[in-house]
Formats: sequence, C-alpha cells, structure tokens
Amino acid sequence: MKYTVYSNEFRRIHDAPVGTKKIVAAWMKKRFSGMRKKSDPKENMVSILFFDGDIVAYDTKNDGEVYMVEFKENHKGFFDSDEGEDTDDTSEGFFSSDSDNNHAEDASSFTAELKIGRKTHSVHLSKTDGGWALDRIDPLPSGTVTIPVEIEGRTIVSLGKSLFRNAPKLVTVKMPDTITTIPGQMFYGAFSGCTQLKKVILSQNLKVLGSGTFADCSALESVELPNSIEQMDSFVFVGCKSLKSVKMPTGLSAIKASLFEGCSSLVRVEFAEGLTKVCQDVFKDCESLEEVVFPASFDPYELWSNMFGNCPKLKRVVFKSTEPDDFDKADFASSNFEDSPKVKITFEAEV
Repeated sequence: MKYTVYSNEFRRIHDAPVGTKKIVAAWMKKRFSGMRKKSDPKENMVSILFFDGDIVAYDTKNDGEVYMVEFKENHKGFFDSDEGEDTDDTSEGFFSSDSDNNHAEDASSFTAELKIGRKTHSVHLSKTDGGWALDRIDPLPSGTVTIPVEIEGRTIVSLGKSLFRNAPKLVTVKMPDTITTIPGQMFYGAFSGCTQLKKVILSQNLKVLGSGTFADCSALESVELPNSIEQMDSFVFVGCKSLKSVKMPTGLSAIKASLFEGCSSLVRVEFAEGLTKVCQDVFKDCESLEEVVFPASFDPYELWSNMFGNCPKLKRVVFKSTEPDDFDKADFASSNFEDSPKVKITFEAEV
C-alpha cells in the first residue's frame, strides 16, 4: 500500500545529524533498520520513508533535517492510499535491506504506544545489550513518570541519552531495576535541562551513569546513588543549583571531571571506600560546600589542585587515612584550597 503525505508539519528528531544527504542517509539506515524509501517523487522537497508504523521525513531543502510524523492509516486530508502498491522499494542509491519484514521480531528498532497518566505517548525503542533501550517518548511527559519494566514484551535495560532532555514539567521519575545503563553525551544527558525535576528513584542495578545525566536540573535537591554503580562520567550533576545531598555509591574507584560543578547548594559530600582517583573541577563553584570526606583508599596526593575552585565556605576536608610522613598541611592547603581560606585538613585513620 502506498501513502502520499500532504502535510510537512513534522516533528524534529533531536539527535539526528544535520548535513548532506549521504550523512543523513547513513544515520537513518543505522537508526531505523529495515526502512525503505518511498517510490513516489518528493513532496514539497521532503523525502518520505516508512518505518514500523511511523513516517520519517528527510527534508532535502533545510540541510538534511530529519523529522518524524505519527502514521495513521486513512487519515482524511493527510494520506491518500492506492491499493496494490508496496512501500518496500529496494531501489539503489538511498536505502536497501536484506530483510523484507519491517516488523520482524529481531528488528533493531521498535515503536509502540504507552499510556503515562491520562495521555498516550509514542515510544521508540532500540535493541541493545541484554534488552532494549527506551530512546524517545513523544511528546515529552510531565508530572510523575514510572518507566515500565517492559513494553510489549521488550525489557527496558537502558535509557536514551536525551530521553527527557528539556522536559519542562517533569517532576518525578521512577525507573525499574532492569535498567543498567543511562548513557550521556558530554554536557547533557537523559534528564538534562529538566528544570522542575525534584525526585529520581534510580534502578538498584544501575551500573553506568553517563555524562551530563542531570545537568542543569535546577530543582533537584537530593539523589541516592545505588551501590551497583561502577562508572560515573563527567558533568553528571553540573548546574544542579538546588542539590543539597548525594549518597555516593560504594566501590566507585574514580570520580570524573566537573561532577558537582555549579552545585551551589551542596553542603557535604562523603565518598565511599574504594575511591582512588578524582579529576579536575569536581567541586568548582560549589559556593555552599562546607565538608568533604575522602575514604582510606584515597591518597591525598592524588588530589587535583583545581578541584575546589571557588568554594569559599569550605571548612573541613577529612581523609580517613593515616597522615603521610613529612606531610605539610599549610603547603597542601595553599596548593589545593587557595579559594577556601578557612579550610581545616584532618586525618582520621581507624585504629
């Protein structure tokens, strides 16, 4: 069956590349496995493609922007249909596929409907190690969201790197314990820019917390990080201005750059045993920070000199280890805490 689109009011796919037809085509082929090019000519400079109940549009006029519209069969004024023609056009030059079944059970992508509160949303999943990643929810949800364990039999083990990004009215999110990974992308991640987000209940089996996951979540006040976390990347809490407390996971060996940068309400942080490495700017611009506790596993000489930039209220830094021989506290303080004139450094090794 063939459909012709008469409206180009499409929804932009935020993580799609912008560039030449070749670049976009390569991305779309990878992202939307089994897609076929429509055999009809372009409508209003837009190439129409089909994928598992959705229409994907490649705008050839605006630098290759990619859009998606919901597929609704026989919608008056939006589609015309001609019986007997098939959308599985395998013509060379744009897309081809070895599969003739876009709905195959082993397809790498999947689209379904999910009810959140009173609204029905379109959700987009992609296959990943151990299950499926929840990549997108359209439109962005608000209020309280409970992510299901599975969607139409597909177990959710990961979140898209920009799943809730800039959701203006998202307040609470609870995720199932099947989720092991929340990937990120430099300065933004799955929850970045959610300015009303106040509470997140993380999976108790979460292993990876990606870069920028909670960047600029300005209403977030506290987070409990599960002990299952093995990797926490840079900028996870950057710009969380209301964040006051964080329960750090045990066994985490490294703290990446700018983890708490700009968390101006953060007062105290205690790192758990197992930590051996920290990077630059971890507490930069934490203007209310008063105390930081490092475990016995951490060597004080591994501290970065610019780790505590602009922390004027820092009063106490505790190392739960034995004070090194010939340790000069005054020199150590001047080298590492030049913006914290009242800081006191103590060693509290357990006997």
